[in-house]
Amino acid sequence: MTAPKPAGPAVIAGAQADGDLGSAAPRGAPPAHHTIILQLDVASLVSTGNDPVACIKENPGRIRSIHLKDWSPENGYKVLFGEGKAPWKKIFAAAESVGGVEYYLIEQEGSQYPELETVERCLKAYKALRA
Repeated sequence: MTAPKPAGPAVIAGAQADGDLGSAAPRGAPPAHHTIILQLDVASLVSTGNDPVACIKENPGRIRSIHLKDWSPENGYKVLFGEGKAPWKKIFAAAESVGGVEYYLIEQEGSQYPELETVERCLKAYKALRA
């Protein structure tokens, strides 16, 4: 029997006083009161020299959504999705095999292109990476 999904969106954050973060709830199960879920911001990890794939693997079942935002040393956050340093195919594989991802959110901070062209380019890159 599958546990029912919550009726609406939920924001869950917290930890027990003893520092125990609890265990991740199975995908689709109602979270325990001390379960922490994460929305991963890939560009923030990459820009600080951290490995998003390792972060996903270190937090199995907790990565419910991921900001698909790229970063490069030359252009910072203004690089288009798929044109920076993030290892997207490895990120998708980890997120879908152990991360528990439910949503991908393409996020773009600035661009050298007009807004709609930026969106088209980001979607094209996403589809190419997912092919």
